[in-house]
Amino acid sequence: MNRFSDGSSTLPASTSYMGPLFGLPDSHIGVDPSDDTVKSPWLMKERLIPYVEFLQELVQKNILDVDSLDKPYDYTLKKIKSNQISCQMGYANTNFYNADVEQYGGDYQGVIFDGGSGDLYVAASTPDFVQARMAITKECKNPEAAVRFLDLVSTPEFAVLHRYGLEGDQHTYDENGVLIPNENLNVRSYMLEGHAVGHIFWSGVFGSLALEEWETLRVPFLNEPQILDMGDNHSTGDHKYYYGDNYHLAMATAEEIDVEDQYKPDLYTYMDETIMRLALGQYKVEDIDQYIEKMKELGLEEMVKMYQARHDRFIGK
Repeated sequence: MNRFSDGSSTLPASTSYMGPLFGLPDSHIGVDPSDDTVKSPWLMKERLIPYVEFLQELVQKNILDVDSLDKPYDYTLKKIKSNQISCQMGYANTNFYNADVEQYGGDYQGVIFDGGSGDLYVAASTPDFVQARMAITKECKNPEAAVRFLDLVSTPEFAVLHRYGLEGDQHTYDENGVLIPNENLNVRSYMLEGHAVGHIFWSGVFGSLALEEWETLRVPFLNEPQILDMGDNHSTGDHKYYYGDNYHLAMATAEEIDVEDQYKPDLYTYMDETIMRLALGQYKVEDIDQYIEKMKELGLEEMVKMYQARHDRFIGK
C-alpha cells in the first residue's frame, strides 16, 4: 500500500476512502446516485459493523496511523509529505473505478471554468459549487448572460447534462423516453476520441488525457497485490463506487441552511469521535445502537431529510 513512503505499511487514519469498500458513503451523509437516495453510514448498520471491525483490525495490525485519528487533515498531510505515512488513494481507486456507466448513469462534469488565479486550469463543478464560487460583480460586461448561466445550472435540463452527459454522445433515449448510456463509453478507442464520462476517469471531461493518466498511473497501481487483496478479501459491499455529500444537490434554502447550522456541528463532531473510539476499541461494537440513537437525538434524520429534499430538487423530482 505504501508506494511512496519509507516502506512501512502505515496509512493515514482518515477512513473516508475505505467506506466504499463496504457500500457506504465516503462521508457523514451522502447521495447514492444508483437509487437517488441520501444515506448515512450510521443508518446502514448491516454494512457499518463489518466496516468498524475492519478498522479495528487495521489498528490492531498497526496499519492505521492512530496518532492522526483526532488531528486535523493538515496534520495528516504533513506526515504524508514527510514520508512518515503513505497516501491512501488506493482505497478510493480500488472501488471508484469498478463502477461502469450502466450501473448508475455516469457523471458528466458539465460546468467548466478557470480558477481565476492567472494559472489556467479546468474545473468541473456541481450546481451548488458553481453558485457558491461564482458571483456577478460591477465589472461584468453582460449581467443578463451571467444571470442566465447561474439560473441554468439548477435546472432539470442541466441535471441531466451533468449526470448523464451529452445526448447523442454519452447517451440516447429510446422510444419510451428511457435514457440509454452509450455502450462504447468503456471502450478504449472511444475514450481516446474524447468521449469520457466524468466519473469513469477522474475529472475525465477530456477523455484522452484522463485515459493516459489511467493507463500510466492507475492501472499499474491497482494491480499491486495488496490493492487486489483489499478489494477481494475485505469488501462486503455489493456496489463499490465512490459517493459523497456534495454531489447532485440543489442550492440550500434559507430554512435548510438553518437546519444545517442547528445540527451539523455537534452531530458531525460526535460522529467523528464515535468512529475514532470504535476503531480504537474504546467503544464496543455491541453498543452501536446507543451511539446511533444519540446521533438521532443530535439531528441525523433531520439532516438526511434535508439533503434528500435538495437532491430531489436537483433531479427535478
